[in-house]
Amino acid sequence: MEYTWKTPDEGFVKLNVHFVEPDFPLPNGNLNGLGVIVRDETGAKLWSAMGPVNGLNEHQAIIWGVQAGVIRALNMGFDRTHIETDNREAYDIIRFQEQVVIPQNLEDAMSQFNTFFYNHFKEDMTIRRVYFIPLAMNRTEEHLAQYGMENLSSFVQAPRNFGSIQHFVDRDMGLTLPL
Repeated sequence: MEYTWKTPDEGFVKLNVHFVEPDFPLPNGNLNGLGVIVRDETGAKLWSAMGPVNGLNEHQAIIWGVQAGVIRALNMGFDRTHIETDNREAYDIIRFQEQVVIPQNLEDAMSQFNTFFYNHFKEDMTIRRVYFIPLAMNRTEEHLAQYGMENLSSFVQAPRNFGSIQHFVDRDMGLTLPL
C-alpha cells in the first residue's frame, strides 16, 4: 500500500529533511536549499525551517538539518525522535557510521552530530530512529527546500505555515482531495 506520509509512533516526534540543488546557481545567488520539519504523532507541525545552506554539500546539509531538528525537538521536551531522509548516502552515513568510511569532508559534521547525541542521551528515555524513505514520502520537505532556495537569502525558521505549506502538511495527513 502506498501513502504519502505516516505518523510517528506514540510518544515520538517525526523529523523529515530534504535537500535540493539546481543545475545552475539561481539569479538570487543560492546554490541549494534545505527543508526540515518536526511534527508530532498527530501530524501537526511543531517546527520547520528552510532556506539555502550555501557552503555545505548535500550530505553535510542533511546531517546539519537533522541535528537542527533534533535540537529543536529536544528544546521542546521530546527525547524520542523518528528521523527520515530520502538521501540514501546520508542515511547510510548516519545509521551505519560504525560500518562505513566517513568521507573526510563529513568528519567534522559527524563529530558535532555525535557529540550532541552523546551529551544529551538519557538512559531509558532517549530514542533516535533513522529511516530511509522514498521521495514521494518527503514532498512537504522538498517543497520547503525548494521554496527556501528560491525565495530566501538564509536558512530560517518558519514559525507559521504560509502559502501552500499548509496544503502539503494537510496532504500528508490525507486531508486534501486528489487533483
